[in-house]
Amino acid sequence: MKKVFNCTRENPLHEQLASLDRHLIEEIAVKGFLCDEDYELLTEMSGENGNLKQINLYEVDETSCCFAGQVGIADDAFMDSIKLEQIILPKSLNVIGSPAFCGCVNLRDIDFPESLISIGTCAFQDCPKLGEIYIGKKLKLGDIVDYSFAGSASSFICDFNQWPLNEKGEPVVECKESGYFSHDGVLFYGWELEKYPSNHERSIYIVPSGTYSIENGAFMVCKNLHKIVFPESCETFTSGAIFDCPELETLVFKSQIIDGMKVHHMDDLWENVITRCPKLRDIYLYAEDPSKISFGVFNDLCLSDIVLHVPCFCAEKYRQREEAFFKFFTPRRTYTYIKCWQKFKRIEEFDPNNFV
Repeated sequence: MKKVFNCTRENPLHEQLASLDRHLIEEIAVKGFLCDEDYELLTEMSGENGNLKQINLYEVDETSCCFAGQVGIADDAFMDSIKLEQIILPKSLNVIGSPAFCGCVNLRDIDFPESLISIGTCAFQDCPKLGEIYIGKKLKLGDIVDYSFAGSASSFICDFNQWPLNEKGEPVVECKESGYFSHDGVLFYGWELEKYPSNHERSIYIVPSGTYSIENGAFMVCKNLHKIVFPESCETFTSGAIFDCPELETLVFKSQIIDGMKVHHMDDLWENVITRCPKLRDIYLYAEDPSKISFGVFNDLCLSDIVLHVPCFCAEKYRQREEAFFKFFTPRRTYTYIKCWQKFKRIEEFDPNNFV
């Protein structure tokens, strides 16, 4: 059963549907105007108790959920719409709210119009059938805590779809130092790794040389990853960089310097850089000097289950290294010093020159 509705502010969708048995509708096309009440009704119709599977909003040109002159998908608009399989977005869409399509477990391939400039936090979280996601030049993803496609995308693709360095390590002329680009299905912004596709099938990912930082939510709910190798150039890891990766077993850090970075300047701690990785058992550090490694990057892990591998002749340096920790509830700012590297299950040595 398919219905087509021409809607205005004076005659909105929810009023036109009031006299119909809307829970029998499987396909719907809407033209003109949509308000918050309309989005709530469409969410109900495509939820657990409805049958709405296909929605066509291509000719929607006015909404009440955004600033004047913008066309938007309202916050929470289709959250947990488990019956929704396909949606055609407005051709002049500017904004997708947070978390608009979160939990749409049957939502398949979706095309973003060129007019889209913003996708909100968690907008497409837990949409496992989404597949490949195209990221346009104008698009901005979410807010500070950005999990727009966590548990969803199998690949990201941009207009610039190659690594911006040639074999000699020289920048490719066509690539700008800022702006989104994709490489092997992974989304980058400048030299920062922004998003690894959660549903990609590979089990090992080697981060390209030249990447200097791993951003918040970069490796989130990566269901198939067993091993990640970070290059020598990668020195900065943001809070929440590696989060909830159920099969992750091994991490390799080739840089001589590893530092952490807060998501927001008001945060007190950034120790949750790597967290909720229950199968993580081995961490390889190429750094010969433990003073160059921020222990806080690993502090949120169950270290007693993990073997730390360090270069030859460096194990004792790590075992004896003392880290300063701020003492709470003291009259003045004081610190305690702890040999915290000994919290690892074991510290073993390996030869970086012969390590595969």
